[in-house]
Amino acid sequence: MTYLETGGYAYVKVAVATVWRQPEAVREKDRPALSCPVDMDGWLAAMTHDDKLDLLGRVDTQCLYGEKVLVKQVVNEWAQIEALSQPGNSGAQSYPGWVPVAQLTRAKELDKADYMEMVVVTSVKAPIYQDPGLQQPALVVSYNTQLPLVDETDSFYQVRTPDGERWVKKSDGERCGQRALTGENLVEEASRFIGFEYLWGGTSAWGFDCSGLAHTIHKRFGKIVPRDAGDQFSYGTPLSREELRTGDLVFFAHDEGKGSIHHVGFYIEGGKLLHAPKTGKSVEIIDLWNHDLFPKEFVGGCRFF
Repeated sequence: MTYLETGGYAYVKVAVATVWRQPEAVREKDRPALSCPVDMDGWLAAMTHDDKLDLLGRVDTQCLYGEKVLVKQVVNEWAQIEALSQPGNSGAQSYPGWVPVAQLTRAKELDKADYMEMVVVTSVKAPIYQDPGLQQPALVVSYNTQLPLVDETDSFYQVRTPDGERWVKKSDGERCGQRALTGENLVEEASRFIGFEYLWGGTSAWGFDCSGLAHTIHKRFGKIVPRDAGDQFSYGTPLSREELRTGDLVFFAHDEGKGSIHHVGFYIEGGKLLHAPKTGKSVEIIDLWNHDLFPKEFVGGCRFF
């Protein structure tokens, strides 16, 4: 088993590490999500609609390959961590939870990479190669996986990973900052996931929840926004309905807008909403102001571009 130092840093060494509320929240059917390598396809295929609904209160977020976490403590085969690039509740700079120790590694070389230029995976899913001449990928990772750039050829980026130096095709990624953070680009990127199934806690190409989609799409452009919808609304500058522009986030609250915020999506000029609706549904674009519920629950928007 990987040795992790309490109070030290570690890195995710699977394509997607699901972050659990506590180790006891795991069900027998969740075993494929705990392995290394992780079996996301097997996990999702084995769950019924009710099983996915039951993730509420069990799962809070996910971390991608190479993502840096702070290890708070290790208990048997589990590590209590804080996801350092996911601002959490009430202004916290990180997001807490539990991850199997098997899905983390020390990777000290990555500790030295904080100031290196990064490559972001822009394909929905992308193979990572141990050698650019090999046909068989060492791993398939998600959209928005971000890894330090070491070198490049005409066709590949050489990147630093938890498993050593690897290679990503240039057709699958780009240098961070290569595309500007604009409202139009945010919506264009989010639109690529129309038809992808909602997944509570999801932040990867295997499924998103509403705030996970908003967090991930902003992060793809280098902008870190809070992980959860309520914190995203608190963090941004409030916008009225009349001030909304394409790419703004729009928020909805219980009790006809008077209660807690429960949903977020991307606004598109003309009164459209691009969002990940709920379990059993897929990312979609709808007519916002003619919806039977959202106009009454609308509490405002905010802009991060």
